[in-house]
Amino acid sequence: MAAGAAIATFAFLIGFALAGRPAPGSSPSPSPSPPPVFAPAAVSSELRAAYAHVGPAGWALCKVETPIRCQPIDPAWSLDLPDYGPQPLLGSGFDWASFATSTGPSPQPIGHYVLAGPMTLVGPQAALAKLDATGMGTLLGVDQTVIDGVVWVDLGTLDAGRYVGVVTAYSLQASAGPKVMPSGFTIISLPAINATPMGWALGFVVGP
Repeated sequence: MAAGAAIATFAFLIGFALAGRPAPGSSPSPSPSPPPVFAPAAVSSELRAAYAHVGPAGWALCKVETPIRCQPIDPAWSLDLPDYGPQPLLGSGFDWASFATSTGPSPQPIGHYVLAGPMTLVGPQAALAKLDATGMGTLLGVDQTVIDGVVWVDLGTLDAGRYVGVVTAYSLQASAGPKVMPSGFTIISLPAINATPMGWALGFVVGP
């Protein structure tokens, strides 16, 4: 009788221990990961706050770390492109060969960066090039979004080197006037829209 009770107790303890173990091949549920700093249609509140502290509002380079820090683009390496043509990097008239060999702006640490700047124009498009020693650029892929009048360009993780970010867009202006017919009657035409290209070339250095 005692032996039977001991066997039943032992079997109960073994079953209880096995019930507390995860099933074979299963693993504990991972803790939820924090939301990304940059997503296709949103940026984090921390990134927005870091950019807001760069005043007055202008182009800034933000390092995605904890805490996020944004630094204004050096004015000496920020160029307006009022008529950039089909190849903004090559047709800017800026001496990128000089930038590739000169002292240049203060270098930023290697890491993940987001370029941010005010955007009130239409159809912004961003590009990034890494320059070699002669000033020739190799294009790198970027992601971008515009939120609340600010264009955010995710440059990804950048290693040591000299870079040029180019942002282009269009300024839309209506141009219309009355048309006078030969008979003397005047008719008003619908407004025509003129799209004026505008852009910026922004140079910066990463690494030693």
